[in-house]
Amino acid sequence: MAKLILDDLDPQMLESLKMRAAKHNRSVESELKAILQDVITAEAATQAQKMATFRAEVTQMRQSLPHQNYTDSAVMVREDRDQ
Repeated sequence: MAKLILDDLDPQMLESLKMRAAKHNRSVESELKAILQDVITAEAATQAQKMATFRAEVTQMRQSLPHQNYTDSAVMVREDRDQ
């Protein structure tokens, strides 16, 4: 497993971390691991929610358009090049 070294950590931050670790009955190292895991999990959930919202918006936009057959733009580009 990888090791992580933190240099020049603010003493006040370290003290807060120690207090938080004690509150959760963990070592400072275990508390840091838990904090990192919480942040990564929350970030992944936020990203998943953004993607779900985006997909819903795209679906709604598609449904709001009239159901027509649209010309393939590649065909139009080829025709334009041939002229």
